[in-house]
Amino acid sequence: MSVAPSIASPSETAPIRVLVVDDHDVFASSLAQVLEMEPDILSVGMASSVAEARAMIPTTLPDVVLMDHRLPDGDGVAAITELQTLRRSTRFVVLTASTADHVLVTAIEAGASGFLSKSRSLDEVRSAVRAAHSGEAGISPELLARLLPRLHRRRTPGRGELTPRELE
Repeated sequence: MSVAPSIASPSETAPIRVLVVDDHDVFASSLAQVLEMEPDILSVGMASSVAEARAMIPTTLPDVVLMDHRLPDGDGVAAITELQTLRRSTRFVVLTASTADHVLVTAIEAGASGFLSKSRSLDEVRSAVRAAHSGEAGISPELLARLLPRLHRRRTPGRGELTPRELE
């Protein structure tokens, strides 16, 4: 008797491969362990510097990198553009204690898929990882509310502005 092949359920699909880049070992290790408990997430490693992330991305092949802003050898946000060249499909979520507007804007301009404060809940971190993996942006509502006016001020008048109807 032959059995028809079954279609893979979501739980049987490949897990989201996550690399945690943070120089605080206890934080990074704890976060990696919490993520590892999720059935759809696999922690593939921890890096404590930009240089370590640069070395690990080609070997661990992460789908998502959780990146701190301040690292011992440089600015994690500024490194996103370079690190993306190592594996184009990798998405970056900035997870940092710094919620300064300029850091948020720089992260978005560098191509980050998400931006979260370290004070956010673990559920929000897990959601940001899943959103980034799905190609969605993940920014907390409070930070988004601060970001939008800055982007509006940066627009130049004239071409590209929306009509009153489009704004509606």
